[in-house]
Amino acid sequence: MIENIKDILLYDFFNHILSTIDSNLDINKFDIKSINRNLFNRTDGDNNNFDLNFFKKSLLNYKNIKLKDFFLETIDILKNENKFLNLDFIKNENIYIVGDIHGDLFTLFKIIFNYLSKDNIIIFLGDYVDRGYFSKEVIVFILFFKVLYPQNIFLLAGNHEIYFLIEFYPCDFWNSSFYKNFKNEIEEIFDNLPITGKINNIIFLHGIPYEFESINNFQNELNKYNKISEIFNSNKDLIYSILWGDIKPDNISYFFVRSKFVIDENGFKRLKEKLKFDYLVRSHQPDVKGFSFNNKCITLITSDFYSLRGTIDGNIILKINKKDKMIDKSNIIKI
Repeated sequence: MIENIKDILLYDFFNHILSTIDSNLDINKFDIKSINRNLFNRTDGDNNNFDLNFFKKSLLNYKNIKLKDFFLETIDILKNENKFLNLDFIKNENIYIVGDIHGDLFTLFKIIFNYLSKDNIIIFLGDYVDRGYFSKEVIVFILFFKVLYPQNIFLLAGNHEIYFLIEFYPCDFWNSSFYKNFKNEIEEIFDNLPITGKINNIIFLHGIPYEFESINNFQNELNKYNKISEIFNSNKDLIYSILWGDIKPDNISYFFVRSKFVIDENGFKRLKEKLKFDYLVRSHQPDVKGFSFNNKCITLITSDFYSLRGTIDGNIILKINKKDKMIDKSNIIKI
């Protein structure tokens, strides 16, 4: 039985939004009370400022919208964002950076309802689909909140969002009837996602930065383009580096090479010197989840699918406060 407002919100969300999808998701098989008991448990000591009333009104506003029209509304928002995001802390107290989600709907619930507020920014580093059970639900859920909070949520592309440019395996989302039913809209959404950005002395992206001579060159080159496919057609190496690039710490004995763009500690130092950043925050590599290269490179994997991989156990995100001068393990939150 649904007893409180959080239960109603979750139930309404699936009924009003996800019922428009050709989905196998059955709300009745979820233990909603159990989900909600864990949903609002903050681990960083902050008060939860999530606006429940605004969320409820928004659900009602979207009650009868067709999913295709909702996707078109999302595309209009993404078209106004640069491929290289330049963010700041002026209006925001905290920034939360999230690694690969890979269809992990419950972990995404916790992130949104625990850390989204008018005072926070949440940056997702891509890989929303494939591997997990709920790729299509994750996409609709995360895009819904992007539409509601366009200045508080930023969605970067990962390599799993560009199957239409570079094929890979596993690709269960891309083989699904959901993708085939909304092929044009989904590809347009993913094609318009940003692919990297910076805030203060931090660069964030999915793979590794391309080796430009300066951060200004990096930013100006990417922002010449409106779509990822345009960058790919002009310079494939840019996309392979930013969305597919790997790091190779000295303590990694076995290494799966995804592309020709792989940097060791010397390569990382060279990038830091050219691009003038202090920290690189990335995702993409479950086996190196945690801190690398003298703790200046942080790899975030947030999907429960990889909770036991890397140097830090669990599903992790990174919290950065505008007062922070350094980033260390105290900035890591286990979801």
